[in-house]
Amino acid sequence: MAYTIRELREETYEYHVKYFPYLDDYVHFPYTFIKARFFMWFSAIVIFLLLKTRITPNAVTVVYAVLGVVAGTLLAIPHPITIQVGLLIFTTKGVFDWCDGHYARITGQLTLRGHVLDSFGAHLGSLGFQIGLGFYVAWHNAQYTIPILSLVTLIPFFYTARLTFYADATIFRDVLSGRLDIIPTKSEAEADPPDTLRKTYNIIASYLDDWDRTVDLICLLVLIELYTSLNVTWIIFLLMVLKQAVICAGSFYIVLKGDWVEKKVKGVAGRDIEN
Repeated sequence: MAYTIRELREETYEYHVKYFPYLDDYVHFPYTFIKARFFMWFSAIVIFLLLKTRITPNAVTVVYAVLGVVAGTLLAIPHPITIQVGLLIFTTKGVFDWCDGHYARITGQLTLRGHVLDSFGAHLGSLGFQIGLGFYVAWHNAQYTIPILSLVTLIPFFYTARLTFYADATIFRDVLSGRLDIIPTKSEAEADPPDTLRKTYNIIASYLDDWDRTVDLICLLVLIELYTSLNVTWIIFLLMVLKQAVICAGSFYIVLKGDWVEKKVKGVAGRDIEN
């Protein structure tokens, strides 16, 4: 079937608004409303061109993931041109995130591999942005370069040291290897942490998140700092490091407090697990 750019744009709109109705709420989410339209139109153009090639949806997702690393690297280089190019990539690379899933659906190439790659691409983009911002802040505040660079190393550490991530990976690996004989059921929700803990986590995770409105605002501040005496991004970076430290510490609390792991396995299995 031959698609026009407008048809692709309308399909993208219908799909996303069905799951995210706030994309149509200009009053409460004006920036999200505008940015979503930008992504809709440009992703439609990209898909229109992709349909004329043999490029796979997963290849598009890989490009999206790589762009996060490239943009972070450019942001980390202390030169106005590379920083501006990095900022431009960070504010526009979401076009590929919007088009890979739609491209996969209309070409019948939806795969679990693609879902994993898409999530991993967002993960790489988040790491690339925070690490790149850390290097930028270090060069922009020359008197504190060494201390700030020391904090930069903590970003990937806090990400990889989250005990909940390792617990999930361990449980999944043991299920696949047959060491845990588990039949997945809908009762997995029973493994959720207590409501108070989840609410606290959501509050912490909600500030300086990876949403476009947050990333774009920080990119704008970096751009302003390049040509003015404004200097506030170091505060944002410190808050990012603090956020990751709290989430990492919270992961240890969640796993070690009570029987979180056991409840999670029991929730998936729907029965008791013996040692």
